[in-house]
This record gives sequence, structure tokens and C-alpha cells, in this order.
Amino acid sequence: MRISTLVARRSRRATIGMLFAALGSFALLAPAPATPALPSSAADVRSEQWWLDVLGVEKIWQRHTKGEGVVVAVIDTGVHPGGDLKGAVLPGSGADGSGRGDVGEDTEYHGTTIATEIAGRGSGPGVMGVAPGAKILPIKVPMVNQSDYTVKALQTLTAMDDPPEIVNMSYAGSGSCSDEEQAAVRAAVDKGMILVAGMGNDHTSSDNPRTPASCAGVIAVGAYGYFGNTAEGPDLRIWDGAGEGSERQPYTGLAAPGMDMIAFPPGSNQPVFFDGTSDATAVASGSIALVRATFPDMPSRELVARVLYTAEQRMTAQGSRNEAWGFGAIRPRHAIEDTVPADAPNEIYDELDKVAPPDGADQGETTVPDEETAPPQGGEQSDDAGSASSDDSDGSMTGLLVGGGVLAVLLVLGILVLARRRTGSKGPLS
Repeated sequence: MRISTLVARRSRRATIGMLFAALGSFALLAPAPATPALPSSAADVRSEQWWLDVLGVEKIWQRHTKGEGVVVAVIDTGVHPGGDLKGAVLPGSGADGSGRGDVGEDTEYHGTTIATEIAGRGSGPGVMGVAPGAKILPIKVPMVNQSDYTVKALQTLTAMDDPPEIVNMSYAGSGSCSDEEQAAVRAAVDKGMILVAGMGNDHTSSDNPRTPASCAGVIAVGAYGYFGNTAEGPDLRIWDGAGEGSERQPYTGLAAPGMDMIAFPPGSNQPVFFDGTSDATAVASGSIALVRATFPDMPSRELVARVLYTAEQRMTAQGSRNEAWGFGAIRPRHAIEDTVPADAPNEIYDELDKVAPPDGADQGETTVPDEETAPPQGGEQSDDAGSASSDDSDGSMTGLLVGGGVLAVLLVLGILVLARRRTGSKGPLS
């Protein structure tokens, strides 16, 4: 099955500084605003990462874990092992197990961005991942025939004696899950891996199925943004742009942050801001990595049930599912600290159970444990059940080529949009 769009097809918003650089000698039709200051320190970069506050990850880092001991496979364009990812990247491989996935140059820089959102160390330029103690295992694939490479990559991971705990797939191919993909997903889940994929960025009046998000047993992630605080808590909205946005499907599992996501191309000190379900997928994978690090021996079915049970539903009744938010905004601190019933539902894996397994397949990792799991390390019940957490990722690397007068107008509008979204204190919200 051929991929027609990469959840990595980021409708990415360049920074103001990069827009000015793009202007070159073009004449402006309106007075140019003063050039805003670009982030000049790790603290400045951190202040742009609104999703870390919404998710409450610093409390998790202080009380529980930064994701140590967890490996997240990133099936993508490869990962540059320097910058904020220094010390976080394992060698990895190609989809077929050959070559290396940690590359000196990630020309698309999509894989590097995704990996940084998951496990960035903040060492420079300063982007912190959701799980900065986790390790990244890059599986490098070309951005064509994505379905074929998904199968090969999952087969490579499944063949490992010690496979990664989580697999991040920040891309979306056209069509429903093929039989080959479904078999590869089942084998990976049976091996204990938790698979996370992007919904796609082409929300229209008639959304089309995407793969691997549509495969049973995969957590499909939609993207949301932060629009300030209200008396009821943070104002979070599903990404819905002009001619694009987080796709809606009955198989949506969770929603996570995926708007105004700061990133740096490898070797550059000029940031860009992205929108996309690729980013949301990365944030979700990082969040699940924190939960997995806290419960290292918990069966994957039970761990996913915790994540789904503690997600905050923002459109329909708590515990219900809808096409935009899935079961709700992911909240890793609640998944770690809340007491969750032993029989908490897990529709993601229940749907996989309905798919006929290959002959002789082992269903070991899909067994539901009998005992209720209490918060670890004496962790207290969360005191702010209304707060949300999320993660998303999926966008395109398309460049912005616009004439001088149009670009000047976009520049002014861009400043207004960014200012509107970044006003007010972001709190500790979770």
C-alpha cells in the first residue's frame, strides 16, 4: 500500500526570524514589525514548550521517573544523535535490520524532531523531551511505500531478543490496515511492544482511513493545541486548520499536544514551530514511556488500560470515545498516580482480540491481570483530576515560498497568532 502523505507532512510555521531571513531583498508593502527575540538559552526554549506544563511532566520527573530503562523505537527518517539528543540515541538500523538508524545527517529532520520530542535532554539548543531519561532506537525508512516498510520494521523489532517497550510511528499512509500490517502489529504487541501512530493531518469533511493508525492494537493519536487558561482549566482544542488538521476516525485512541511545537533543524540555532499529529504521536509515546518506566513489569494490556482509563475526555462523557479525542487527552501523571481498577477497559487491545490471530500465535502479553494496581512508590492520588495531558505529532516539512508583499502580510498575521496562543500563565496545570 503506497503512502500518500507523511504525518510528518508538517504544515510547519517558520519562526519570525526565519521569515525575515526568507524576505531577503523583497520590498515590504507594510511597515515591518520589530524582529522579535529568538530563544537565546535553554530556559527560553523551555518556556516555549507549553505541553510539558499541561502534562505536568516535571512533577513526574521529580516524584517518579524521567523514563530511565525504557527504549522507544522511532520508525522514521533516521535520527541525528547530537544536540539535545546527545547520549539518548542507540545505533538502530534500517527497516530490514541492516545499516544504522543513527545518522550523521537527517535530511528531512523529521525523525530527529520526533525523537527529540520524546527523549530530548535539553542540552542544546534546549528542547526537553517528555521522557528525557528514555533511549531512542531509530529504525530508518524511506518515506515511500510506507506500509511495506512498516511491516519490515515491525518484523525487525519483533525478532529482537530484547525489543523496545514502545514503537513510535509518526506517519500516515492512505487506506485501511492491510493483512500484512495487521499480522506484524499482532506479533509486535504479543512481544510486549506498545505501538503508537499518528492520525494524519488532512482533516476534511470526509476523512479517509490511515495506516498504521487504523490497525487494531495500535494507539492512534490526534493533535490538540493550548489556547490559554479558563476558570475551568486549560483551554485545549483539537487541531483544526484551514484545509488541514487532526483527522477524525472511529479508531482514534488518544489526543496529545501537536500545535506550536518548537524544534530546531540539526545544526541550526533558529527554531521552527510545527503543527501536526506526528508531534502528538511523539508526545504520547514519551508519556507512555514515563508510565512504563514507573511500572516496568506491568503487562502491556494493563498499562495501556491505565493510560486510556485516566485520559481526560473533553467532548463526550468520561470513559466514552469520539472521533476527535478518542478516549481523551493523555495524562501521564494520572496514569502513574491514580488507582485504576484491575478490570479497567482496554478497547484498543479488545479490538485486536477480534482479529483472527495467525495459527499458533502466542497471546501472552494480552492477558489481563487479576489484581488492582495501586500508585507506585507511595504516590498520592492526583489532586487535579480536571487537568489534561496530551501529545501529538504529525506534520509536513513543506517549505514556505511566498512573494514579498504576501509574505509581509503572513508575517504580521503569524505574530498575532503566536501572541494570542502564548498569552497568560501556563501554570502548573497538571
